[in-house]
Amino acid sequence: MLFPESRLFLTPLKEQLVIKGQGESREEAAAILQIVKSAMSKYFADDLPCADPTAPAEQLENFIVNLIHVETVSVSLKVQAV
Repeated sequence: MLFPESRLFLTPLKEQLVIKGQGESREEAAAILQIVKSAMSKYFADDLPCADPTAPAEQLENFIVNLIHVETVSVSLKVQAV
């Protein structure tokens, strides 16, 4: 398993792919999106809706809906000078 701490769901919705769920970090969410974009462009390039077939990157940006939530953790420290 590449990302064991992330919980994501991929849902086709009309002519888009919705990625929704909880990511472990921003870096992990970006890596997941890159994997999905790579797979989409490799396997479904002919089927993706696009007005201009010479612009696959823009095509994927419009096709994939990123709803990945990354929770940030804040830490407060109380410092006492002695």
